[in-house]
Amino acid sequence: MRETTIYLSEQVGAALDQLAAQTGQSPEMIVTHAVVSYLQAQVHATPPSPNPQASLSLSQRRAFLKLPQEQRRRILQAQAEN
Repeated sequence: MRETTIYLSEQVGAALDQLAAQTGQSPEMIVTHAVVSYLQAQVHATPPSPNPQASLSLSQRRAFLKLPQEQRRRILQAQAEN
């Protein structure tokens, strides 16, 4: 992984810390996931799928969040490489 420094307002930093505490994820993992999601949306911008099953369900998202952090990291890294 590559280290990058970002500057956040106090309000955004506090919200990030609160989300990290609520989810049990590190702030770094939350930011990484957000950046990967944003980049995927920008690079792979396509019209919405007519198939509602194309996106993850809430239960699938919760199952992902229950995975060990290292496994989630590997999954996200693999997705970012594709």
